[in-house]
Amino acid sequence: MRLFLTRLSAPVIVLVASALHAPAALAAKKGEVVRISASGVVVERLRGSLRGDEFGSEIGGGDQVPAPGGGFTAGCVYGAPGVGAGRIVFFGCVPDRLAGARLYEIAGEDLAGGPVARFGEATLNLGHQGGDNAVHWVVGAPAGGGDGTLPAVAILHAPTGPYRERLRLVGAGESRFGWELVGLELGGPHSAITVFAVAAPTESRGRRGSAGAVHGIDAASGEILWSLRGSKRRQHLGYSMTARLGSSEDPARLIVGAPGRRDGKTAGRVLVVSSSDGRVLERLAAPAGARLFGFAVALADLNLDGVEDYLVGAPASDTAAGEAAGAVYAFSGVDGSPLWVWAGGAPGQWLGLSIDPMTDLDGDGLPEVAASSLFSRPGHRKDRCGGVEIFSPGADRVLARRLGKRGGDRLGWPLAGCFETCQAGVPRQAEFFVPD
Repeated sequence: MRLFLTRLSAPVIVLVASALHAPAALAAKKGEVVRISASGVVVERLRGSLRGDEFGSEIGGGDQVPAPGGGFTAGCVYGAPGVGAGRIVFFGCVPDRLAGARLYEIAGEDLAGGPVARFGEATLNLGHQGGDNAVHWVVGAPAGGGDGTLPAVAILHAPTGPYRERLRLVGAGESRFGWELVGLELGGPHSAITVFAVAAPTESRGRRGSAGAVHGIDAASGEILWSLRGSKRRQHLGYSMTARLGSSEDPARLIVGAPGRRDGKTAGRVLVVSSSDGRVLERLAAPAGARLFGFAVALADLNLDGVEDYLVGAPASDTAAGEAAGAVYAFSGVDGSPLWVWAGGAPGQWLGLSIDPMTDLDGDGLPEVAASSLFSRPGHRKDRCGGVEIFSPGADRVLARRLGKRGGDRLGWPLAGCFETCQAGVPRQAEFFVPD
């Protein structure tokens, strides 16, 4: 892969690899983000501003951001990639609350580096880079199309006022470069992110179409430090990622999902990767019968041995409950051995679209796990309504469940910020990218 730098009004780094059309946003309603309690009750709600905006497709973090009237304030970011070039929306946020007043939006059309598509599909807080008062953000815009738009990642900063584009990395047209963003290493006087990973799950490798790739990026310069590419056609390496932050002395372990194909002809897998050089440290193979294994990944110390364990979603798996009921698998972070399996309870449930660990809610001393489902029921008025369940591994039962109200709500894809409650997106996206 060649790398070259093009100077525009914002610097642009172009990654040459391979055409992809953005998923069609057919929903006519505004997206939402809701906070769900441990009992499955919605306790707080945010709404998007435009019909079909898919607000809630991305739930980012919070930190110091420019305030509309000057100065800085605590802000949380959410993605709304469905209208126009897409946008990110900042809300004021305070501890233990979802968010407060809407602060402002940044539209993909307004970026200095030129047109993008589905801006806001992924976000990452880079921290305070170079002494800026406001944190820097990386925002993914992974769609490319026949109009010449290329998938991209934009780095935004606010040295003196509103956010503007500092640097752009651009991928090939069919790569979905920017689909996922994960911070890897901290460093510098402000403990900011110095290295992050960008996923391109449909990047091709020769004749291996949609093999996928993950690239380690220097946060200051945009330089590619390493690249890890899928080894098989339609492997979709990088569809999901997570990591615990490390440093140059203690590299992070990046967990990368490669869910393969829905029909299982390309089996899914999960790779554990060194953040320092992209070297594969460990492989988790799909158990027998698992489909789309690696669609979602998460980390949590499930057995309280002091080592974080692996959670893997496989939503197209057949279980005793029926076809495509889905499953969430848990593996030891010490040796990769299986810990437990949470199987979906109904045909077409698609359990395991998103996963996020929670604190102990039932008093058994073990953390609970939240996961979302699709509930695919063709012809039913609530087809693909989505839903969130909270599972107790110790008791081997579901503690709480919340389903979407309408077909196409896609409640819970994504999940984020789970502890005693969970933030769940309700993007109302009628069509979306699922590896096939």
